[in-house]
Amino acid sequence: MTFEPRDKVMIDPTMIGPMIDQLYASVLGRGADPVGYDFYVSEVTSGRLSIRNVAQAIVASEEFAEVFGYRPPKSVTVISDGNVFILPPSSVLEHELASPQGYEPWVLPYFCDMCQEGMTVLDIGASWGAFTLPASRRVGDRGRVFAIEASARNCKILQNNIWENGLTNVEVLPFGVSDGVGAAVAIGNYAENNATVRPLGSRINLNSPEFSIVPLIPIDVLLPRLGKVDLVKIDIEGMEYRALMGGMALFRANKPIIFLEYSPAFQQAGSGVEGRYLLILLHMLGYQLEILHRNRDRELLDRDSMAKTIDLIDAAWKRHVDEDSGTHLDLCAHP
Repeated sequence: MTFEPRDKVMIDPTMIGPMIDQLYASVLGRGADPVGYDFYVSEVTSGRLSIRNVAQAIVASEEFAEVFGYRPPKSVTVISDGNVFILPPSSVLEHELASPQGYEPWVLPYFCDMCQEGMTVLDIGASWGAFTLPASRRVGDRGRVFAIEASARNCKILQNNIWENGLTNVEVLPFGVSDGVGAAVAIGNYAENNATVRPLGSRINLNSPEFSIVPLIPIDVLLPRLGKVDLVKIDIEGMEYRALMGGMALFRANKPIIFLEYSPAFQQAGSGVEGRYLLILLHMLGYQLEILHRNRDRELLDRDSMAKTIDLIDAAWKRHVDEDSGTHLDLCAHP
């Protein structure tokens, strides 16, 4: 059985609603409830979920288990680059870790090369540990990895993977980050090993996708705990701008290397700002940006021309969306 990454599958937008209806009818034998229908249509349309993810979520639901008396296997084991991952079955992460290319080959090996003995790494949006585990081994006993993850379920899986690998230099921090203290709703997308964070006032179907209420704090609140941070990875589904705003003291003082995702659509949905404001903020902090292309060499951009940098990154993002049906670019920000 093979699984396609979410950003490699093209779907006619007009067919998404009918496909959701058909899934409910085929799997649960009933029509889609309005809130669940609206949620899944929105998530598939935005690219945060695939139709396969929706089917997996329905099969994994309590309703399916009660109706059919079936529960899927609780976990599978994947060994990748010496790291042991205990994962929910049929996830994209399972497939990609086990593939010859490995997980996100245009990002992860480069990230690992940047992890040096004794470094402190901050993994924001750590999920199940695809970056946390290899970073822990690279920084060694003298280094530390702080893994921030908003989803309680993801934290359990991550902590179990840390124990399974006998890692003693990783600390899991179970909350989300933003530009202020508050709370949000985390909606689990476990086939994609992540969680989407939405404002607390969002209307959620309590019986459909798994969700939790999560605290949000600024990164700068953690400064006394973290010490000097050398490397940061941020993958938080459009909350990157808010995370940076809440960590201005850390980024100004430490100037860590930053790996992050860039999507104008996600930034607008998650942080409420245009994508270019994220790029401008990085420029103001003194960073030089590098595009981690998926199908060609990395592209280091001119540090001095902010307008040209924005144009090049936005053009690369649009090209990725149009040609590859993608959702985001991966960037590396160099101090």
